[in-house]
Amino acid sequence: MLLNYAREDAFIQLTHPMPMSLKLCAAFRLIIIYPIFLYANFSGYIDIVIALARLMRVRLPENFDRPFSASSFIDFWNRWHITLSTWLKTYVYNPLLIALMRRFTSPAIEPVLGVFSFFVTFFLVGLWHGRTSEFITFGVLQGGGVAINKIWQLSLARALSRKGYKALAANPVYIAAGRGLTFSWFAFTLFWFWAGWAQIKTAASSLSPVQWLEVWATVLLSAMVVLAIWESLRALLLSISTSEGPVLTGRYARTVYASALGFVAFVMVILLNQPAPGLVYKAF
Repeated sequence: MLLNYAREDAFIQLTHPMPMSLKLCAAFRLIIIYPIFLYANFSGYIDIVIALARLMRVRLPENFDRPFSASSFIDFWNRWHITLSTWLKTYVYNPLLIALMRRFTSPAIEPVLGVFSFFVTFFLVGLWHGRTSEFITFGVLQGGGVAINKIWQLSLARALSRKGYKALAANPVYIAAGRGLTFSWFAFTLFWFWAGWAQIKTAASSLSPVQWLEVWATVLLSAMVVLAIWESLRALLLSISTSEGPVLTGRYARTVYASALGFVAFVMVILLNQPAPGLVYKAF
């Protein structure tokens, strides 16, 4: 909830008379806060459901797998809301692609059919959330992002050969750039997820096109650097292991982590339920 309030505060700062430096900072916060809020909120809720089900000896599938570590938009949808994307691939993408390939049998057109099927599948993500024009636009941007990503992969594989493309895809700089671009595109699409057209128009007119380009370039570079550092730190911590496996994922480490989370949650509940303190000036 605090992140959502921070987003609302950033929107207010962006759309009201403020020094330009503060408006640029507000635009940056407006972009990056909501993806983090949505992930923390949705993934946290799913983790609670999975844990409660496990207590009743029911195993539910994971629904998120470090989505912001994805180096491409296709890979992102393999990690974000996995149950939804898997269902769509099984019941929309595969049947649609098979039906199209049976109708259009030329091997040369198969990549086009695959791209089209990707677009339709992830366009339905927008319609799944709602049938307003904002959600339709959100679906177009999701489907377009996946389709363009697939075209890019096919073009590189054709230009560099599959071996050359695999070598490029393993390059750390290429991976970091892919992560930054994936996060930036997803953050861009979410404007149509949480805002209406009037809010989007107000936000867009608060800065000039050049200033928005500067903000988005900052978001891209920040995501590249922060996510690269995060992945390096994670790999370093996971490399610390014993004969039983990585210490970070061991039973004792998970117990400490869960206990710490429980303690923090308990303290937050206590603090949030305290009455508001009296104002100091009333004593005078």
